[in-house]
Order: sequence, then structure tokens, then C-alpha cells
Amino acid sequence: MTYNFWPQAVDRTTWDIKLYFPRPEHAAHRLQQEYMKCLIRDILHEDALAHEQIHYGLASRVKTQLHFQDDEAQIRHFHEVLDKFVGPYEGA
Repeated sequence: MTYNFWPQAVDRTTWDIKLYFPRPEHAAHRLQQEYMKCLIRDILHEDALAHEQIHYGLASRVKTQLHFQDDEAQIRHFHEVLDKFVGPYEGA
């Protein structure tokens, strides 16, 4: 499975999700693959709903800061790199 996120606007993103399966050897394998697609679809739907709710909360600007936990090192790193490149242009 791979996914790509394609930002469309400040409040809209397209998810491009692809599932890869080996060629099924018989009907049971095919049925198993179809079941897995439905299971993954449902899990991703739950994630999407959670992301929407998080976005609504952040967009409300009720909180002025967001603190990341230790297990969110990749997100912290992303923001450090983003600040490094975009920070000098902020407010320009």
C-alpha cells in the first residue's frame, strides 16, 4: 500500500491511495484480497474523519500552541525544516 497526499488548498487535500496485491492463484485468494481492500477502506475512513476533526479544532484557533509528544519526531522534524526554509519569508 502506498499513499500520497496532494494539498489542494489550505483546508483541502486529496489522498491518493494504492493497494498492491499479487495475482490471485484461485478464488479464495481473490476473495481474501477483496476483503482486505474493504478492511483497509474502513480504517482509512476512520483516519479521514479524525483528520477532519483535528483540522476543525486547529482552524478554530482556540489554542495558540500545539505541543508534540516524543513519538511524533517526524512531524517535529518536518516543522523544523519548514521553518528553516519558509521562516525568513514569513510576513513578507
